[in-house]
Amino acid sequence: MRESKPDWYKMLQGEPFKKRTFTDDLATSIKHKAVSTESKRSVARWLYWLGSCALFAGLIIFSIQKGIILPDTYHQTSTNHNENIPNYETIQVRMLNAIDNYKDIKGTYKIGNQRVEFEVAEGDSPGSYTKITENTGQVVEIISDGVNVLNLNHQSKTFRKLVNPTPEPVKGPRIYRNENGTTSYIHRPDPASAASAWVTFPENYAFMLTDGKIVGQEKYLERDATIIEGNPNEDLPKNFGANQFKIWVDSETGILLKVIGTNEKNEVVHSLEVTSIQINKGIDRSKFSTDVPSGWKPESGTT
Repeated sequence: MRESKPDWYKMLQGEPFKKRTFTDDLATSIKHKAVSTESKRSVARWLYWLGSCALFAGLIIFSIQKGIILPDTYHQTSTNHNENIPNYETIQVRMLNAIDNYKDIKGTYKIGNQRVEFEVAEGDSPGSYTKITENTGQVVEIISDGVNVLNLNHQSKTFRKLVNPTPEPVKGPRIYRNENGTTSYIHRPDPASAASAWVTFPENYAFMLTDGKIVGQEKYLERDATIIEGNPNEDLPKNFGANQFKIWVDSETGILLKVIGTNEKNEVVHSLEVTSIQINKGIDRSKFSTDVPSGWKPESGTT
């Protein structure tokens, strides 16, 4: 970047003296002022250094306020510094495409009044099993073999079975503004039809925090987690009633590990917490069977 020259720089390019005289009076004056002049120069150097630091700090603060992505060092607040902390754009892309970043995954998480167990396989043989248990004891299972999706309601002993449409690849940007200035969010279908997509494929959270920033990194369930803070996108105003989010994302895969959403009173209005997680450790594919259990009936309005 080419810098403009300040006035004092231009002044120094000219001849410093118009008169080439050196009288005794001038020599005496210089002698008496030598010490004080040197002292002033020291003060000037100190003020110049201090001013430079202040300017640099001001630029950092301005950039943070404007949402400009700075080098990861400025976002790192954890005492466990890791030079491989990705920037926010990298994490957002991993969240939007998390299903490309693992072969299989299983675990449990809590969201609101629900406890969720899940096993998911992606890749050439996608499938998923999800069991959702309410605090009331009600249980729902959602199962996919990559072709069909089976929903089992244990309370009513009813089922719903649907065909999973073949997902088409998404081309172009996932977030963009059209000619009317409206922001569009392009969802990518999940071949495994995992009902646990809150965790295993968190693209909605990636859409929601387009102004997020990385504030640190820590270990979470023995995984490297990148911590993000931000406000919900103005185009998505009804995000669980929260106006501030703090999100822990698995740094390697982009899967979700923990979420805390707070309102204007700093009250927690939305929370999600993974309580166990295993990635690429193998899964029980027998759970992906979409055969209807004996004695179960179709939900009303389905065949």
